[in-house]
Parts: sequence; C-alpha cells; structure tokens
Amino acid sequence: NGCLPIEAAVKKLDKPVIALASTDIGAYKEFDDLADLQDCRNPSDPFALHKAGLIACGLIPQQGGVSVESICACIGSGLYLNTRVIDIPKGSGLGTSSILAGAVVKALFAAADEQISDNETFSRVLCMEQLMSTGGGWQDQAGGIVPGIKLLSTRPGLTQTIHCEKCLIAEETLKELNHRFA
Repeated sequence: NGCLPIEAAVKKLDKPVIALASTDIGAYKEFDDLADLQDCRNPSDPFALHKAGLIACGLIPQQGGVSVESICACIGSGLYLNTRVIDIPKGSGLGTSSILAGAVVKALFAAADEQISDNETFSRVLCMEQLMSTGGGWQDQAGGIVPGIKLLSTRPGLTQTIHCEKCLIAEETLKELNHRFA
C-alpha cells in the first residue's frame, strides 16, 4: 500500500544511556551497563538485533571495554535506537529480520553522518546474524535493501561480496507484477 513496513530510527539523548526500543512489540529499555548491551546471543531477547547492530557498527565493543557513559561521551550524547515492523508476521520467511538489521545499520551510519555502501551494509548484517547466533544467509538483506527486481550472486566462502544485477523489465510488465503481488 505504498508504505515501507520496516523502520529503524536513531536519535540523540541528553542523558548518558543507550535506550533500545521495539515499538511493534512494545519493548523499551535503557542500558547503562555495557555487559548487558554486549549480550546479544539470545534470539528471544527483544533487543538482540539492536545490540548486535551496535557491535557490528563499531559503537560498542563485542567484549570488555569501558562504560556506557564513556561511550556516550565519545559520541557526544546518549543514543536511542528504535525498530518497528508493520503488518509482517514473525517467521513469515520474507527475510524480515535481515532487512530490519540492514535498516538498523543504515540508520546508525546516517545518524553519524557517514555513508555506507550496500556491500558494507550486507557484510555488517551478516556479522549481526552471526553475533546473534541465528546464522543467517547473505541474500535476504540484499533483496530487501536494493530496490527493484534483481539477480544476486556471490562466490562461496566466509567473505561475501554480493554482485547485484538489476533486471530491466518493461514498465507495463512492472505494473502487471505490482498489480498481482499481495
């Protein structure tokens, strides 16, 4: 219906905490303990994806490190990270968590006024999925982040460099496909 069903937003906070929210499930928590933020291996934790994003994007270390307060001092403020998935059922097989992870990566970099390539985004999402112990693949985030119909390919191996070739189709064909998609 013309609206994007996956959202991630980042904003600065006045107090030295990292606040994580998932508004679609009504979850919110402020973290002032670094060890709590580094614990992202429990897939049932409503903030596992958020925490993995903070680690994969280099905002917090994976292990050890200083305090949340000193991290906030380094970035110049506290941090609020919110995600929301609209009208997509969990476990739908649509790659929602991978696409949401991509949105988190893009939002964190945008909040820092830094550009990030699609391939770097894909790599960080793959890292997030490994950190969360969900072991995701490489194609879902690429399929959701790059608009349009495309052919995705990569070589075998741990390091994935995704080649994305957009498929050019006639405008009339695209209209017909859009009309038929549910």
